[in-house]
Amino acid sequence: MSHRFIGTGGIALALLVGLCLVAAADAGAQSSGGSGTLKGNGALAVQRCGQDQLRASATVIVLPDGTWSAISSEGAGFAGTWTALDTSGRKLDLAFDASSEAGFVSSLANDAAELCHTSIEVTSVQKKKFLLKINRPGTRAKLVLRYTATGTGNGRSGWARSGLTLAGRWTAG
Repeated sequence: MSHRFIGTGGIALALLVGLCLVAAADAGAQSSGGSGTLKGNGALAVQRCGQDQLRASATVIVLPDGTWSAISSEGAGFAGTWTALDTSGRKLDLAFDASSEAGFVSSLANDAAELCHTSIEVTSVQKKKFLLKINRPGTRAKLVLRYTATGTGNGRSGWARSGLTLAGRWTAG
């Protein structure tokens, strides 16, 4: 397995970062919204091709109406909806909207193609985890994103795993 850091390339993880950086809540099952800049690491592993790693950051905005948006440090924008998973409203399950998911899948295919040195067609994508947790005082947030994908390249089927963990200061409201 090869390991390298991606700079401005834009791995699907960078997109995920933008998406993942989404979310947060202070008190109550209904989030009052908030924002923050989260930083961390991500990785993309592709069967028979190896793994890429990256450092990423994103600015995330969570609105009380159940939507979120994010912009990665590379300028990629994402958006979607969130659902509170607990009564405190500090654990949010995130989902991409249709256009953000399409952009994520396209980025994932491009990043896998770069890693494998061949064109890749993603045939399915499955969300394993896309979670934003806000600490009790509402001052820090952690985003975890995990996706798996299947696809084909050079006439062969294979899989890919994409993950991202970001954390940082959060401002409620």
